[in-house]
Amino acid sequence: IWGGNYVFAKITLTEIPIMSLGFLRFGLACILILPFLFALAENDRKIKFEHLPKLILGALLISCINIAFFYMGLKRTTAIDASVLELSIPVISVIAGWWFLKEKIYYANFAGIIISVLGALSVIGVPLLLLGNFSSKQFVGNLLIIASSVSFVAGALIMKKMLKIYSTLIIVAVTFLTA
Repeated sequence: IWGGNYVFAKITLTEIPIMSLGFLRFGLACILILPFLFALAENDRKIKFEHLPKLILGALLISCINIAFFYMGLKRTTAIDASVLELSIPVISVIAGWWFLKEKIYYANFAGIIISVLGALSVIGVPLLLLGNFSSKQFVGNLLIIASSVSFVAGALIMKKMLKIYSTLIIVAVTFLTA
């Protein structure tokens, strides 16, 4: 189902402005999550004031900025390029986890990173560079999709620390309500 998101969003963006589409997406998500949020005990719904800046920053990076870059990029590039570039999220996550959270990278992870980068470069780079199908509009779109992935990973790093304090439902609710 998720694979169809790229094609669906690409078609939808021809009729609905980027920010309106993002608003509809997260507005519907808010409506759907509210009953689950209210089902939590009142103590489980409380958020400490000192955690709000991190929660909001993480939510903005994961939802608003990520989705805005994604839709702006998708408007300029192909759905297939966007789907391949979105596969950079695990690679960026492993590297960011190693760099910022001091997580270990195992040989299998490192090999996967190399293979993933080479695969993305071959799928996207070959048509652009070797076959002469370079388009500055598509290149900017590809860069926006990569920026979307980086934004998502940055937000996820922030939220990973918050998950030690708050439930997943609270994190998701804050993300949707912030968006």
